[in-house]
Amino acid sequence: MGIRIAINGFGRIGRSVLKALYASNRQEQIQVVAINDIESFSTVAEHVKNDLSGLNIKLSTDKNTLLMAGRDVHYSSQANPVKLPWKSLNIDVVLECTGQFTQAESAHMHILAGAKKVLISALSDDKVDATIVYGVNQADLKAEHKVVSNGSCTLNCLAHMVSVLDAAMGVEYGLSTTLHAYDDRHESMVEQIPMIPTKTNSPNSIGLVLPHMKGKIDGLSIRLSTISVAMLDVTFSSKNQTTVAEVNERMRQAASASLQGALGYSEENAVSTDFSAHPASCVFDATQTKVTSGRLVKVVGWFDNEWGFSNRMLDTAQAMMTN
Repeated sequence: MGIRIAINGFGRIGRSVLKALYASNRQEQIQVVAINDIESFSTVAEHVKNDLSGLNIKLSTDKNTLLMAGRDVHYSSQANPVKLPWKSLNIDVVLECTGQFTQAESAHMHILAGAKKVLISALSDDKVDATIVYGVNQADLKAEHKVVSNGSCTLNCLAHMVSVLDAAMGVEYGLSTTLHAYDDRHESMVEQIPMIPTKTNSPNSIGLVLPHMKGKIDGLSIRLSTISVAMLDVTFSSKNQTTVAEVNERMRQAASASLQGALGYSEENAVSTDFSAHPASCVFDATQTKVTSGRLVKVVGWFDNEWGFSNRMLDTAQAMMTN
């Protein structure tokens, strides 16, 4: 039957996770049992119809139940996680996508409600059992872990590049700049078309998934008036002499082997829209690699900030129930 999940919060990430589940044909391995959101049932049902259009998913509604591809999905509109029916629904993993319960203590309320585990769709505090970037450190998961963070979309992109490059040639220190699409908090950007430099915790959080890299990478984020797809630029000093050809080859090998699916590789002259709805957490752009004096390296990766992250949410949820 697969693992039984509930989605708490049916905003952009919650809806993207549901769509990614069906788009990747994983409904036999992962079963969505319940959705909870403060929106009305009719509004959520309309979102589901729109998000699953084109996937040939038969959907019907009956009171507070969505029938998707022949399976019942319970709907509730409960603001207090402790009161959610996770025990009676036998929920294995709650995907916490509200953006409100991102700290370990508040996310633990889902455990009190009867869920076995919780996966937070954001960076959390140091009280979570683990921060996981699937493809990089999912082996750190333990059976006793109950509350886990899936990191951020930027951390997922950064960690995939850094893990490969550090293993290949060593990363001493680095700086990153993320050119990031707007989100729900920046809707006005569409009309104003500004660029907004913002603080980002993702580079400083690299030590959560690659402990030996703690304190070695910093960076900033610039919000742009684009709907989706972000670009991550990383400049670092290499411990060993390297070349553009070596950097690209190491990334190409990882994308086709150990990190296949989570890491992509491109040699095309591309623009951001070429990577829309790409399921990888990072698509390495080999056309932008630069190496100066053999040790100063610049690399670029693209990521659809919601789609790749949502696919990793599903990967991590599965890994949480198998470790």
